Amino acid sequence: MSAAPNKISWPVPHYLDASAAVKLFVDEKGSIQLREYFRNFDKNWSYHFHITEFAFYETLSGLKRSLLKNEEKYIAAVAGLIAYLEGSLLQIDSDFRLDNLNVIYEVGDLVKKHSLDYSDALQIYTVLKGKWKSNCAECTTVFVTADCSLAKAAGGEGLRVWNVLEEANPPDWDKKQDIT
Repeated sequence: MSAAPNKISWPVPHYLDASAAVKLFVDEKGSIQLREYFRNFDKNWSYHFHITEFAFYETLSGLKRSLLKNEEKYIAAVAGLIAYLEGSLLQIDSDFRLDNLNVIYEVGDLVKKHSLDYSDALQIYTVLKGKWKSNCAECTTVFVTADCSLAKAAGGEGLRVWNVLEEANPPDWDKKQDIT
């Protein structure tokens, strides 16, 4: 169904945290629906995927932990992750680094407010303040996670959250947001 003639359709940015990104390659609860949604990217331009730089490094670590006993699967998973980057199916957002004192203090405020660790707080901060921040109604970012406490904190900061452990589909499943 196409958008009404006087409406503009905008792509919806999706940020994967490490717990979600690992599910693209490791069979765990929530993996199947996340993989299906992610694979539909080629068929549906209405969303695009990002990962914070720190979450990317955490994903590499998570793959190592999950696939430690099977080096072949680990190497294949990392190759798959790199292929997603090379094909622009997943893009790294490295806009914010903890080398700026103001960022450190603001991330620290999120840590205290939500009882998070700094890496989780940095992910929320990047989604809130990064290049795909939700500064306009027509492009509301979706934060994708498999971490219940992180999902609650991100929701508490006003982000749209898809917790793949608790929801089969993300908000506004497979729909573009239309603006009049």
